[in-house]
Amino acid sequence: MLGDRKTQTTRLLIAILVLLTALPQWVVPAAHMGLLKATWQPLCALTKELDEVPGEALQEVMAILSKASELEKEAMMLKIYSALTESESEAKKATTVAAHMRRLAHSQRQHFMTIDAQKFLAASKASAYAKGRLDEFLQVAGSMKDSSNRGCLLAGSNQNGLKLTDGALDGVQCKNSASQVAATTRATKTITAAGISGPIHGQESSNRIQHSANECRLFGKTHANGLGHTAALENPKLVWAGGYITIDTSSGDDGKVTLTQLTPAGTQTRPEAKPWQDCIEAVGAMPTAGSPAYTNDTAVLATSESAADLFGRVQKNIEDGTLSNTRTEITAMFGDQPEVQVNKLLSNAANYQLKEKIGGKNKGTKLNEIGTAAELEAVLAAVDIKLIETRSKLIKQLNEEKQKKESDRTAKTSETDETCQAKGTGDKCTSPCKEVEEGGKKKCTLDKEAKQTAEGAAKQEGKDGKTVDCSKLYTQEKCEKANEGQATKVCGWKGENTDGSDKSGYKCRNGSFLVKKQFALSVVSAAFVGFIEFKSSKDNTNFRLIF
Repeated sequence: MLGDRKTQTTRLLIAILVLLTALPQWVVPAAHMGLLKATWQPLCALTKELDEVPGEALQEVMAILSKASELEKEAMMLKIYSALTESESEAKKATTVAAHMRRLAHSQRQHFMTIDAQKFLAASKASAYAKGRLDEFLQVAGSMKDSSNRGCLLAGSNQNGLKLTDGALDGVQCKNSASQVAATTRATKTITAAGISGPIHGQESSNRIQHSANECRLFGKTHANGLGHTAALENPKLVWAGGYITIDTSSGDDGKVTLTQLTPAGTQTRPEAKPWQDCIEAVGAMPTAGSPAYTNDTAVLATSESAADLFGRVQKNIEDGTLSNTRTEITAMFGDQPEVQVNKLLSNAANYQLKEKIGGKNKGTKLNEIGTAAELEAVLAAVDIKLIETRSKLIKQLNEEKQKKESDRTAKTSETDETCQAKGTGDKCTSPCKEVEEGGKKKCTLDKEAKQTAEGAAKQEGKDGKTVDCSKLYTQEKCEKANEGQATKVCGWKGENTDGSDKSGYKCRNGSFLVKKQFALSVVSAAFVGFIEFKSSKDNTNFRLIF
């Protein structure tokens, strides 16, 4: 009997020892405990910033597209101006710069569509997903408060549990919902390519991350202090907030929180933290409207490879224009300080006033007062249509002049005494025939000297009667060589001005144009759009711009 009591006592003591040995595993300081304010407060700031990333992306997208649109608007103003200015050199400059601006706008849009649009979407997607994972944790943890003030998110001198109410915790804004996307920049930028500053990191130690007493079952896998029901969870690792919070129970750290360092290196070592790795990479790589790809280099043509390519194609008719092989052409058009000339040109175009109402815009309207691209397009289209009509009239009239000239020349060089006599006297007897009197009678006879003059004039137009087109001779040497064998000088290497003083406009020009016909034609570029008033008479043909 005594032996049985000793045996029972021994068993009881062993049971008590086992119990005492097990107790420390259930009440390890800070295990299964709620998070301190220093731990959760940075997460509230982070979810707010994540909510603002799509709005910042939208703002930058709008700024980028706006830059391209402004380039196209300025290009349209230059196109209109090039059509209306009376200066050939000014028109050429405006046409060239307009082409450069349109090419820039196209290049910017292409870069956006093929590269940056995807980056903006990636940043918005990654930030939204990370926010969703973070907000889910804040919502759950912010609901874990009991009547004894235990909870998963703690604050105050007594470290009482908190309840997330109206997007706030202990007076701290903690908006765990998505806002309407608005084009605005982030208030605070803690998310960069280098990582996310603010949230703390490391494993719980000495109550740095978790409280010492107030429990939170979210951080344990057992049925006694965690998420298990009648037994511990099978998965040894608990993950919250997209992998920012992990509890690895495989090494006996059940309930002890580890916070991931939100940097590229910190997230790469934790596969469960990939949402944050993606967020850091995508938001850190988000483009801006200030990126080099969206720079307007119009004012610095002398250092622009894009401008060099354009000058190569337009001025030299080559496909490999570079700064080294087009510098002469750029300098010839814009001088040694292109930025000064370009800025002056842009100002002239912007302040140009319409001379007549056109495209719905009243006389006196400045081009920079035409507010929208659609209105500028309308003005440009209206004048383009007038140009088409005017060009048709010009071609018809020039053809008529050419035919008349050819007919007159043929008639003069083929006249004989017989054809002259057949004409009759008086006004009918025209050159190279002349009226003479023989035996008291007047008759029409051939003036051999006048015929020789007509034949010489025909040769002056070019050998075999072919007209020399000086405008197609692009070098001074070829221009001057065209005069060899001609009765008079046909071509000359001249500037735009009559005296040849405009060096920027030097080219091979005809010495005369249409014998006995004078044309007062305003020089226009290929983009000329305008009204032209025709005034014709028997001996003169005039064309006058009326805008």
